[in-house]
Amino acid sequence: MFISSLSLADDSERNPLAKQIKSKLIKHVRKHTDGYVGYCNVMIEMRYDSRRASIRSVKTSGDSKVCKLSKKYLQKGTKFKYTYLEKYLNLHISP
Repeated sequence: MFISSLSLADDSERNPLAKQIKSKLIKHVRKHTDGYVGYCNVMIEMRYDSRRASIRSVKTSGDSKVCKLSKKYLQKGTKFKYTYLEKYLNLHISP
C-alpha cells in the first residue's frame, strides 16, 4: 500500500475543523492571488475551551506570498467550533 507523504501531512482529510479552516483559507488565498502558482504548509497551534477552539499561533513554510496571505487570514485568537481535540493542525495550501 502506497501513501504519499503529502496526504499524511494534511489533517483536513480526517479532522472536520481542519477541513473547515482549509476551505475558508483556500477561498481567501484564491481571491487575492489571481492565477498565481505557489504553495504553503501551515501549522496551526490550537487552544481549546469547553465549546470553542482558538488559534494560539501559526507557523508557515513555502511560497512567501501565499504564506503571508495565510498568516494574515489566520489571526491569533480566531475561534471555531470543534468535534474532537487536536493541538496542532497541519494544512497544505495551494491556490
